Amino acid sequence: TGTEAAATIGHSLSQTPDWFMIKSLETHSPNGYWIIWHKSFAANQLIYWNLDIAIDSSTTMFNNTLPTSSVINLGSNFNTNMSGDKMICYAWHEVDGYSKFGTYTGNNSTDGPFIYTGFLPAYVLIKRVNGADDWYILDNAREPNNPKSLYLEANTTNPEATAGAKDFLSNGFKIRDTNFGNLAESYIYMAFAEHPFV
Repeated sequence: TGTEAAATIGHSLSQTPDWFMIKSLETHSPNGYWIIWHKSFAANQLIYWNLDIAIDSSTTMFNNTLPTSSVINLGSNFNTNMSGDKMICYAWHEVDGYSKFGTYTGNNSTDGPFIYTGFLPAYVLIKRVNGADDWYILDNAREPNNPKSLYLEANTTNPEATAGAKDFLSNGFKIRDTNFGNLAESYIYMAFAEHPFV
């Protein structure tokens, strides 16, 4: 339950989170924001899961304090700590052979970057962090074979669309187009394995 005052919440993970997201379940739902922190961000940086805008900054979302191996810090901002509201938080850390939360830089080429995950992905979520772009979802359930060109947008209600080409490989994924996910800019991603090694 939110307080709009500096606080901490236990995340119960075995190490510091690499990715977490928080949202109010009440007053600002469903119009409130999903607030995401990624391990490449500073303590005052965040990005909105339900918007297509670039990385943002606020000292009041996480009390300008990085998460630790035991807690996530909250500040006075209603998006992460609305007074009297029930709040929800999802948090992950990387597990070798199972999940990866990383960054990469696009090259705006049909021979795009290879992103090493250490496993064959089943699901990949991609977002450009320094510009307006949607949250793109690729997976092997809707499109078992390479290249992957079907995608969904996590931040919109748009139907499935087709663009570009990405390959899911035994140890990562490869960008093979100049469409979404491959401008010469920075991206964050979340990936989960098809057959976890551990």
